[in-house]
Amino acid sequence: MKKFTFTLMAFACLCVPAAAATINTTFDAWTLAPVVLGDKQFTYIAGGSNFNNAAMTFTSTVFPTQIVHDVDVQFAPGLTNTTIDLDYSILVLNPLFHISGMGLDAQIGALGTNFDLTKTYYNSPGHVGQIAQLTSVNGGNVSILGNFGQLIYVHVTSTVPAGNEIDSFRDGYIQSSVPEPASFLLAGFGVLGLVSLNWVRRRATAKSDRL
Repeated sequence: MKKFTFTLMAFACLCVPAAAATINTTFDAWTLAPVVLGDKQFTYIAGGSNFNNAAMTFTSTVFPTQIVHDVDVQFAPGLTNTTIDLDYSILVLNPLFHISGMGLDAQIGALGTNFDLTKTYYNSPGHVGQIAQLTSVNGGNVSILGNFGQLIYVHVTSTVPAGNEIDSFRDGYIQSSVPEPASFLLAGFGVLGLVSLNWVRRRATAKSDRL
């Protein structure tokens, strides 16, 4: 499987990770109980009936101001001529964090590269309130940044035509810390300080010009 990278992950990679954790499970096990990794809860909703106990890996890497989460689904060889249709939700349990970036990648099998994988985000279950959409064209990775809140509903879909094969796909998510009120207050004082300093300098310059 090729190494997976997102452009949006570059922001997190500027810092040295403080900790990392991984949960290995199967698709069938995930449909029975949510996976909780750190402060992120991944809950199966519907679909994926043809995943046939596919291997799943949930990874969390903690950086000083961000947490990067990956969801890998590794299919059994030869998954062709099928439809991928999966719904699940992502909940950030820590109120001090929100989802600030998302990405998608697909590993196309040796039988071809003639299909796309699409992931759509919603703010309510049942495909209600579309937030954003990403499409992995012929297996390429794609990403998006923004403030997506603490709970999103995800729909992954694709048609794998005859003569093509999908080996795996990966979702990526970035959590960023939510500034506390005290941080806003300190920032406000900082701005006021700069304005005051600039005003004092202007007065001093004007006074010297008059002399």
